Amino acid sequence: MIRSRLITASRWLGLCAALLVAGPAAADRLTWQLDLDSGQIPNGLSSSNGLGQAWLDYNTDTDHLSVLVSWTALEGDLTGIHIHGPAGPAEGTRTHILDIFGEATDIPSGLDRRTDHHSALFHLGEAHGEDEIPHGDGHLPLAQALDAMASGQAFVMFHSEAYLDGELRGQLPLATLVPEPSTSGLVGIGLAAAIAVGRRRTT
Repeated sequence: MIRSRLITASRWLGLCAALLVAGPAAADRLTWQLDLDSGQIPNGLSSSNGLGQAWLDYNTDTDHLSVLVSWTALEGDLTGIHIHGPAGPAEGTRTHILDIFGEATDIPSGLDRRTDHHSALFHLGEAHGEDEIPHGDGHLPLAQALDAMASGQAFVMFHSEAYLDGELRGQLPLATLVPEPSTSGLVGIGLAAAIAVGRRRTT
């Protein structure tokens, strides 16, 4: 059987805590947590056994999007991570909402491109990446981007050298509104994520 080498619960807690320290002051937030795999890529274009995870936190006051992504056992070296939309679970679009890594040269040299994690803070109202093919057909304005993400019409795609058009994909669920969370509340979100990760581990 394939061993699912997702990051451990304790590691998730540490990463979520790091985001809390680096993130902006408390405000209304939209949050998403999702898993990525090859099965979510339409038409069977990827047969990878790799896995990924993403946790997104949007601050409505500052327009900042905190991003935490992880990838495990990719079959090719990571070349980019993008948020695309609008598109449903069985649909595709080249339009970008955000480029976490627009291309391979954007990936820090210290990251392992087969199994690692990365956290970052973006200003969602600004375009991050190129506006023409092959990186996408433009970036959505802020209002449209938020609408696509909040309504589950957006997805995260991990690209690799083995699957240039996408090795792993994960559809954003409906956004969860977290009004003015305390630090303990956000730690609770991290704990819930850690428990979910632990339950998904298989042998």
